[in-house]
Amino acid sequence: MLLIFAMLLILAVLAAIIWVLIKRDEQKHIRQGNWVEYVSPGRLRGNEDDFAVVYHELERWQFFYGKTTGHGKPDQLSFPDDAAWQEQSPDWLNGKRELVLERIEHGIKHIEIVGVPEFPSL
Repeated sequence: MLLIFAMLLILAVLAAIIWVLIKRDEQKHIRQGNWVEYVSPGRLRGNEDDFAVVYHELERWQFFYGKTTGHGKPDQLSFPDDAAWQEQSPDWLNGKRELVLERIEHGIKHIEIVGVPEFPSL
């Protein structure tokens, strides 16, 4: 019984450490002025399988939309291809496609990026 309690205590401490490290990383990006946010289907108020990822940089933001796939597969996020990015992105995102993509992939783990020929609009 004491062994089970000790193991549960160790697991709880490890979970707390991991949580602190994740939150510290999120706060670092917020202080640097950039972060990504997952908007679940329920919060997005679209179709039941729609979701969004919001890229924040200082006081600006850009939505990218996706579809949930279910069955343990990664959700699919529509992300503008190179041509669409160059032609249609807002001025503040010019030349930042790879940086934004890297930050989204680092911040949101359960998605698969799908290139699309258009830039999302609200």
